[in-house]
Amino acid sequence: PAWNVLGATWRALEARADASFFQSWSWVGCRVGVRFADPLLLSVRRADEVVALGLFNRRRRRPAGSRLCLNESGVAALDSIHVEHNGLLVARDAPPAVLAGALAEVVRQGGHVTLSGIDAAHLAAARATGALVRARAATTASPWIDLVAVRAEPGGHLAVVSANTRQQIRRLPRRAQTRHRRHGRHAALNRSPPRLRA
Repeated sequence: PAWNVLGATWRALEARADASFFQSWSWVGCRVGVRFADPLLLSVRRADEVVALGLFNRRRRRPAGSRLCLNESGVAALDSIHVEHNGLLVARDAPPAVLAGALAEVVRQGGHVTLSGIDAAHLAAARATGALVRARAATTASPWIDLVAVRAEPGGHLAVVSANTRQQIRRLPRRAQTRHRRHGRHAALNRSPPRLRA
């Protein structure tokens, strides 16, 4: 289907699923035409109702065949913001067998399937397909700070940082003044007229 039609279908299923941001159309649909150059849409229906969706990008590799990447392009430059809490978008009321059946269908498409950032249920369903599954756990620290909590602190941002950080922050104005004075003196010396020797 056209991207806008798929977006509407995806968002309708989102409303009936317990999805992470990385399974939402806001993530999957962002730059979809660029990120999914060779798309494969997995759509699972029960009667006339969509109960699961997955958007894969096919990366063709010679001679090894192809690779299908769930909710990502498979191109490092386009996937520099790593997907996490990933998986098929599945309706809350879908039978448990939907996940394993859907992944089995993807495996039947052939090639290598990459499911980055998936949960234990997706890993178990992938293993149930009988395909060779290599699980690799990778944890990357993502520094963050809760700005609402910082603003609520009586001491402001200085109350939530370490003593060393507080000291460095408090020293910044003094360092700036010292540098300004030092550079100001050098500038004044450089502007002095040269002395003539007789």
